[in-house]
Amino acid sequence: MVWLVRGFTLLDPRKAYPGFYLSPQQSYVLSVVHDHGPITPGDAAKLLRLEKSHLTKIANSLIEMNAIKKQPDPRDRRRLMLSVTPKGKRIFQELNKVSIESYSILISHVPPKDREKVIKSVEILLQAMRRMQ
Repeated sequence: MVWLVRGFTLLDPRKAYPGFYLSPQQSYVLSVVHDHGPITPGDAAKLLRLEKSHLTKIANSLIEMNAIKKQPDPRDRRRLMLSVTPKGKRIFQELNKVSIESYSILISHVPPKDREKVIKSVEILLQAMRRMQ
């Protein structure tokens, strides 16, 4: 459900984030690194169903913003790990806040008698997506 809530924010072009701009892909990569990090780029790519080369390009843009960092895995220095920086945590918190606000606005437009059905349907879809992985 969290991914869906975050997705509503990304679909609203009127949203302005205070002090930063993230593309939808950058937002999803930041979310995965935040939620699962430290994580290898390959594992992040699998979670997002992206080619590793594409994930690397997005991750590099987040590294340039100082939102995430790349460092050797302490257990195997040949592997690189992605993790969120303090700045990335602040960006993520703002993204999460705006996402929840966007979801609240969207769900308020669903008739009250239908809200529970909509939420249940979305949960069923998310479970189906997880089974596809």
